This record gives sequence, structure tokens and C-alpha cells, in this order.
Amino acid sequence: MLAFSCLSQAKRLGAEAWLIADDQIFIRIDNGRVIAERPSAIAGLIELRGSGIVTVDSLESASIDLVIQLVDLADCERLPPENERFSLSRDLSLPMIRMAPVVPDPIGWIGALAPFMKAYPPF
Repeated sequence: MLAFSCLSQAKRLGAEAWLIADDQIFIRIDNGRVIAERPSAIAGLIELRGSGIVTVDSLESASIDLVIQLVDLADCERLPPENERFSLSRDLSLPMIRMAPVVPDPIGWIGALAPFMKAYPPF
């Protein structure tokens, strides 16, 4: 539901927002970039818990330039390390930010991600 809310709000604000996949993605490395690909069986499908499965605009694949780590605010430190990174292998890591999974308004998420969107143009 959080992903759907963020996608919907971004589109309402005129920003590009696309689903790659709900529940499962395949990861590959291409020329030093991390690429997420969807399984064809779930193309464009997203579950809205309690409402069922709906179809949304989606892309077959996209570059991953940022990792969002969902955290429970009660269990994490108040300020995370600066320039935190998510390690994919010994030689490859991506910038990471932490966010609580429950946000009253998806605009907060979009606002928090805005600096990263400028730094990492779409693939």
C-alpha cells in the first residue's frame, strides 16, 4: 500500500513514478550499474492489501541508484551514519537512507527522496 500511495502521489505532483514489480525483482549488474527487472508473470500488478490486485503503469527494468531501508523508529538510532551505503558485494554498494514504513502522507517520502532524484537521473 505504501508503494502504491507513493506512486499515486508522485504522479499527482507531475513526477515520473513507475512500478518495476511487487513482491519480487531480479537483480543484475550491467556496466557497474545495478539493474532491477520484473518477472513477466507479475508485470504491472500490485497488491492493495484488503482490496485485491490492481494494474498500474510499470517498467520492465530500471537502474537502482538508492536503497531505502525500512526501519522501526522505536528500534533504530535517532541519527543514522552520514553517507550510509548498502553493500551488494565487496566492490559494489549503493547510497542508502532509512525511512519508517508508515508515513501519514506520501509527500513526506517524495520530499525526502527529492535530493536523490536530482543526483540520479532515470535509467
